[in-house]
Amino acid sequence: MIKLDNTKRKIGFLSKLTVITVILSSIFMLGSCEKYLDIEKYVYDQTTLDSIFLSRARTEQYINGAASLLPDESLLTGSEWGYGSTLPSGLGSDEAILPFELPGNVILYDEVKETDVRYNPWPTCYKGIRKANIILENISKNPELTEMEMRDFRGRAYFLRAYFYFYLVRLYGPVVILPDRPFDTDEDVASASFERSTYDECVEKICADFEEAAKLLPSDRIDVLQYLPTRGAALAFKARIQLYAASPLFNGNSYYSDWKDTQGRNFISQTEDKMKWGKAAATFKRVIDMNKYAIHTVGVIKNEKGTGTLPLPETVSNANFPEGAGNIDPYKSYKTLFDGTYQPNIVKEYIYYSKNGIQGNGDYRLVMPAKLGGNASFSVTLDMIDQYRMADGRPFSEATQEEKSWQAVGQDETFSLDYLLSGNRAHRDNGREPRFYATIGFNACIWPTTSHRDGLSAGTRNYIADYYYGGSASDMNN
Repeated sequence: MIKLDNTKRKIGFLSKLTVITVILSSIFMLGSCEKYLDIEKYVYDQTTLDSIFLSRARTEQYINGAASLLPDESLLTGSEWGYGSTLPSGLGSDEAILPFELPGNVILYDEVKETDVRYNPWPTCYKGIRKANIILENISKNPELTEMEMRDFRGRAYFLRAYFYFYLVRLYGPVVILPDRPFDTDEDVASASFERSTYDECVEKICADFEEAAKLLPSDRIDVLQYLPTRGAALAFKARIQLYAASPLFNGNSYYSDWKDTQGRNFISQTEDKMKWGKAAATFKRVIDMNKYAIHTVGVIKNEKGTGTLPLPETVSNANFPEGAGNIDPYKSYKTLFDGTYQPNIVKEYIYYSKNGIQGNGDYRLVMPAKLGGNASFSVTLDMIDQYRMADGRPFSEATQEEKSWQAVGQDETFSLDYLLSGNRAHRDNGREPRFYATIGFNACIWPTTSHRDGLSAGTRNYIADYYYGGSASDMNN
């Protein structure tokens, strides 16, 4: 731990005596100048770890400070204004295309090199791990914490340490697992040097910490604390890392047969262990058995205008969900998972989420059509689009030639009360499954833009976007 030595304490004590003497001798002369001589905020800035763990408020501030080091994983693309994605995902995939280079797609442009990986959360994550270690070693000293608060704070610290390791392992594979005892800052560097652990050892550590978190954390949070982890979140992440460990990528992958540590141990196990699948399944079952989470659904919409829930195809049962879809609206049940219609704590499908929005406007600008302030440069591949089925469940590959045609349907349609389909849409974009309409911006699709600031005067309400060169979605000057 970091502590002031005796000399500093004596100097600090003498300094306080001097300040007190000056204040007392100046009261009659300066009158209203006490605030000018107030040094409490400067003393507070030099707060020692000992004093942090004697105050409930400061302990929670310290825990929140550790949590602030977590990466913002909502930044899938990044932007040229300095907002960088935190994982090579999102645009770092074969399902999406962007015609220019951003932090989120440099891996596809072969711009990630040994000397410039573009992703370097390593130091930040280990800072977070160190803070979590300090919390766990010192929190029992706090006399202001109730037993329930002590459990929660310890649970949050275990969760943070596990998640920082989880994040590192997801990005780098096997990493360095540090001793749980935090190092003094002046400790010999050589004694603080460690080789990375094997992948299975990393998974074991992460699972152990998430398990401890699950024992200590509450299963529910009040509305204003929804962003804090819960028992379900800890178990869900434990199950996910167990699922990764069971994958053929890390479970008997001979590609890594020559990757060994200084003791000759394989970093990636060369022997397949099918029991790993069972371990993951057992943890997932624990989450299910909490009876807290469920598939998100929105009730069927009935009206006489023909704009309610679309009739179910013959291939889908009319029984109530989950045996069928007779009592739900399939389109809104999927769309409202991510469109902001509901507060997150209402959606039972969410286990752990961030309350923060996307920083900057990089992600939004890439998606929006030109008229809505974007550049419509984020594209989904045709192979990906064609994975969405027809409304009756047939694969798109089994659609008729007319159903695959680019010719316009010629008739407008409305369903789920407010989703509009332009008559200019092609047959290939007609009669598709609900997830298609909740996800894909196809040619001649309608953007409702009900919250756009320009209002009716700018012609942005129910704006039809034409996705072709020179079409309404494009900006010919960009």
